[in-house]
Amino acid sequence: MKIPSINTKEFIGIIQDILSTAEYGDRKFCFILGAGASRNSNIPTGIELAARWFQEIEQRMSFPNFELWVKDAQIDKTNLGSKYPEIYLKRFEMDKQSAFDFLYEAMRDANPSIGYAILAQVLANTKNNVVITTNFDSLVEQSLYYYTSKKPLVCGHESLSNYARPYADRPLIIKIHRDLFYNPFSEPHQVNTLADSWKNPLRKVFDQYIPIVIGYAGNDGSLMDYLTQVDLPDKFFWCYRKSNPPDKRIEELLSKKTDPYLVEIAGFDEIMYELLQIFKLDLLDGIIKKRFEIDINKLTVQYSEISHRLGHEKSVEGTTDMVNYLMQNNSDPVGLYLYIDVFVSDKVDKLFLINKTLERFPNAPLLLSLKAKISSEKSDYDEAETCYNLAIKYGENYPIVLNHYAKYLEQHKHNIELADKYYSKSVVQMPTEASFLLDYANFLRRNKRDYDLSEVLLKSAIKYSPDSYEPYFFYGLFLLQVRKEKETSFNYLSKALEYENLQADHALIICTVFVYFEKNIEVALEAYKALTMDMKIENEAAEQDEGVFLIMRDYGTIEKILLKKIDKEPSNPNHLIRIAWFYLTIQKNEEKARRFYNLVPETIDNKIIKEVIDKKAMLLCELYQNYEEAARILKPKEPNAENDYITLGLIYKNFLGDFEQANYFYNEYLNKQSEKEPFFSEFLIFANLADLHFYFDKVNEASAFLNKAFGLTTYLDSILCLWFYRFMYEPNWRAEALSKIYELLECGVRNPSWEFRYNIIKLEERNHPDISLIKRLSKRITEYADTPTWYKIEENN
Repeated sequence: MKIPSINTKEFIGIIQDILSTAEYGDRKFCFILGAGASRNSNIPTGIELAARWFQEIEQRMSFPNFELWVKDAQIDKTNLGSKYPEIYLKRFEMDKQSAFDFLYEAMRDANPSIGYAILAQVLANTKNNVVITTNFDSLVEQSLYYYTSKKPLVCGHESLSNYARPYADRPLIIKIHRDLFYNPFSEPHQVNTLADSWKNPLRKVFDQYIPIVIGYAGNDGSLMDYLTQVDLPDKFFWCYRKSNPPDKRIEELLSKKTDPYLVEIAGFDEIMYELLQIFKLDLLDGIIKKRFEIDINKLTVQYSEISHRLGHEKSVEGTTDMVNYLMQNNSDPVGLYLYIDVFVSDKVDKLFLINKTLERFPNAPLLLSLKAKISSEKSDYDEAETCYNLAIKYGENYPIVLNHYAKYLEQHKHNIELADKYYSKSVVQMPTEASFLLDYANFLRRNKRDYDLSEVLLKSAIKYSPDSYEPYFFYGLFLLQVRKEKETSFNYLSKALEYENLQADHALIICTVFVYFEKNIEVALEAYKALTMDMKIENEAAEQDEGVFLIMRDYGTIEKILLKKIDKEPSNPNHLIRIAWFYLTIQKNEEKARRFYNLVPETIDNKIIKEVIDKKAMLLCELYQNYEEAARILKPKEPNAENDYITLGLIYKNFLGDFEQANYFYNEYLNKQSEKEPFFSEFLIFANLADLHFYFDKVNEASAFLNKAFGLTTYLDSILCLWFYRFMYEPNWRAEALSKIYELLECGVRNPSWEFRYNIIKLEERNHPDISLIKRLSKRITEYADTPTWYKIEENN
């Protein structure tokens, strides 16, 4: 029997249907939790512990004895988690007390993640109030004590099994491997057999409750064997992560049920967040308690992150009434902050709601910080500054406030030193919060070039948030851009691409990297196809640069994005210059390009013009032959400002015919290249240097530059142009070059942004024997084409 595998949305729909009819029957749920549920609470999983202990055993034993033990214990080195008990026994066979000390130390600093805080609400406020776990930790009961008024019945030893009966008004926690302080089970003879005293209580639970399994891999023999032998409810949900699919034993277990489901989830915290919505629990009354200040910070950050990651629709109607209701029912300012920040749509006047809450809580740091953030987004920097100063004054122990203020200082005030101070303080206060670590790491890379500390912070983010894709994403980019470690970078980016809730802008960047470097290209294109047009157009990062869509050959999206921006801001010079450039270089439509360029205001703010100065200069050259003005605007007046050497080189090469100046600008760029983040630029420089030298009959030098350009790109439309240069200028390559050009053209490869007209004029003057074919090929190579097969090259070629 094939077990149906459903996604989170389908799972939530089924649970919702059951809950809507539960009042007419007695259908309720229990939760079976494994080590995976505790990972985001800073407790390592059994698989991680097994891997660590296995390595320590290998280091301590001689090679032959180690290999003999591995063979005798039947350990599969690719699946160490399945042999956790055997590895545990071997690691601590000389000193059992060390085992307890190790586990105690691993769990000592654990704090319940947002998933446990939500689970506590479910257990305390609904009839779905039973947890069965193989974990030793106290996260479930700790969450109940912290965030509810309910006292659970904790059965952490088999001698307490007679008391393990579900109660209508009291949560029940069953720890079948014992609690940490009751000599927990870890050895093979303990873990592989379920104590008989547990069997009857568990049967009574399963008679009444539908199991939802989360974070449990079924690697122990006790609970797993029991589940395969006992009569379980026909409806059974087994949640798993895409990166850790269920093994054969789990599928065999579920095949015995008439209504089982495998549920692919993003993680424990994420699925509990989804369940909170359908159980209709009041997050604001339960989860946030003022007396646990560190939990306020951590849970608020986690909840906001998960809400943003899952992309839930925010409320538009009734928000003012809800704020009134929350204040009348004594909700604290943290709860009000969460409601406005997480649940209220941006279509609503959030400032009105914040001001309303600040009338009652005038010194609430989070509310002041949120007001400051929204004010700065509306360019009201005086109000933002005032609110941030108050937020810092009253909330110096709130790392969320410190983090928000640091971003403001960096992005709007450009006060790098002060921003560094507050980013650092937020990390010191919450050293295990991945979002703060990432923000500080990226800040250091962008502004301080402190790459070593940035890397340390990125690795820490991965350590403390292994179930989030963002640390893998940002570290992958860091390795590519800073360390130049391409293969390792691709591994991290590939891992990020596996996550179900990958944000559109991050997915676009990964797709672009893979396509540019011709790595995992089929996977990248599938991921790209999964993004809707709305995701692409609404993506803020993509709106700043059409480059990602150029690489994906998605010209339709570029045009839609640019037209939408023009519709919103018809006089914005940035948008007008970009769309004029698009029509000129991609669609080869000079009339449209000139029409939009003529709308560009005469006076342009320096900050704006810097973003499109290269395009403005080239438009002046292409549309109006105003070469002197183009060169002038590319040489900024400010001291220490850097010239746009690439564009200057193009202008002097293609339009002014000044070989010496073009060569000077290209070499100036190469001299400063070590200070940049290379991606496309090295290839572009060497390709243009080759073109430059061919144009002026310096064939040997040109060939050397062309070879360097070939070595710097796997981007097919760039390769097409390089082969075309070989066909035009290198007789010994002519036959092979023509074959390669035809092959690439037949696969749909085009490069509409390249320019060959000046080469053709010169070759025509010299009576090139293939000038007629060169003209036809040039037109074909640079034509506007948006074909879905551009990347496919026959394997035998």
